[in-house]
Amino acid sequence: MLKIVVAAVMAAALIFIGLSQILSLKPPTSALPTRIAIDYEPVCDETNYLEIGSSYEPIMKESKADDAIFTDQERLAFVVKNFLTVDDKETLNSILRPKGISEQEIGALSKALSPYMLPKDLAAGDYYRLELNQGDEDATIVEKLVIRKLDPNRLPVLYTVERRTKAPESPSFTLDVREASITEEQAVIRLRVFQTLYATFNTLPFGNELMQRLIAVFAWELRLPEGVLSGDEIEILVSKKYALGEFIGFGKIQSVYYRQKGRTLFASFFTSKDNTIRGFFDENGRSLEKEFAYSPVFETTATSNQKWRLHPIRNIRIKHNGIDYRGKIGTEFFSIADGTIKEIRDDDNVGNMMRIEHKYGVHSEYFHADTLEKNLRVGDRVKRGQKIGTIGRTGKMCTGPHLHMGLYRLQGEKRRFLELASLKKLLKPAPSIDKEHMTEYKAHLKTQLAHMHREPIPEQTASIREGAPVVHR
Repeated sequence: MLKIVVAAVMAAALIFIGLSQILSLKPPTSALPTRIAIDYEPVCDETNYLEIGSSYEPIMKESKADDAIFTDQERLAFVVKNFLTVDDKETLNSILRPKGISEQEIGALSKALSPYMLPKDLAAGDYYRLELNQGDEDATIVEKLVIRKLDPNRLPVLYTVERRTKAPESPSFTLDVREASITEEQAVIRLRVFQTLYATFNTLPFGNELMQRLIAVFAWELRLPEGVLSGDEIEILVSKKYALGEFIGFGKIQSVYYRQKGRTLFASFFTSKDNTIRGFFDENGRSLEKEFAYSPVFETTATSNQKWRLHPIRNIRIKHNGIDYRGKIGTEFFSIADGTIKEIRDDDNVGNMMRIEHKYGVHSEYFHADTLEKNLRVGDRVKRGQKIGTIGRTGKMCTGPHLHMGLYRLQGEKRRFLELASLKKLLKPAPSIDKEHMTEYKAHLKTQLAHMHREPIPEQTASIREGAPVVHR
């Protein structure tokens, strides 16, 4: 017994010595550069579209002078002083029925709204205003219903339903939809990376969305998250959007510097006058994109990626085979690469859909479209960046306006879904700017760079160039 104990102690001692030797071969921690992991993952179970885009709250602390944004008439139309607020779990039916309004009346109101808004779209924080009257046989009827809510891009929208017939037994209504005006201004966002990329961009209002767009620009140039370092400097020339005096988000990135100690990345979005060239290019006109575009939608936000999740309709745990892109109904989307249309149809579950076959045996599929281009047929060739449809909410499995895009290869009759990043080494670069358009591009660059800074960026700050509002939480 004693021999066994002694042997065990000696074995433990040898293991300890061996581990110490191995650890001593590692470089000291202080010699390693600080790596920044992106702790951001687009998360959406398709039940939060309404939360993202419909509940109205004061959007930002930052605002503009009223007279620079909207007219007196527009301000009066959207003012919420005489509106009531929708409470949590309230519906159109639960609001109207206690007021003595019949189900037939509510059904007619819902039908009038249905091209643009479903009854279930009414969300906590939305505003509404009612004008009631007494009809025949003392029935309460709706003369006018006004609903104010935000679309998926946070733009205030007024839905005005007015009575067309007086008879309670055959109600009929007209619908008027009015969006608030949008104004844009150019701004330079300047950041120094600290903690994580997510934490850095979280110092900005709607910073998550701007971060997604930055990642899309350098998706093929910068390894993420390994390539992001603490202290990296980011300078972005971008438009800022305002509606009714409130900051509602960023537009497309126009130009951007990503500066590290060892290198500087630059990208500028350029569209030629003849519309034959469009995309992000470096100072020399080299494309930063690949044969496959990173996203099928401009100026949008990915809200759900490929992962296991609780399905919002089926209420079962299931793999989400694609990426969802939030956007209001009617937003254009494009083919991510050259290819041949293999399928176009209206499916009960996923609505208006299209499947396209590309190079390397890769297929892309697009679901829930509001419309698909009428001139496209099965067998037609489409080009990278060609419009193929508009975002919608069609199909039983759709809970809110968005585009679902999936990528897959066929294995027999089965689809093996994949992520675009897995094709990085396979895809060829998109064409650079040719000599014919280089003069135009150089003039574009000169204009862009005139707006951008060169001085060092302060530690852990996010600021806007002088003359524009400061953006921070």
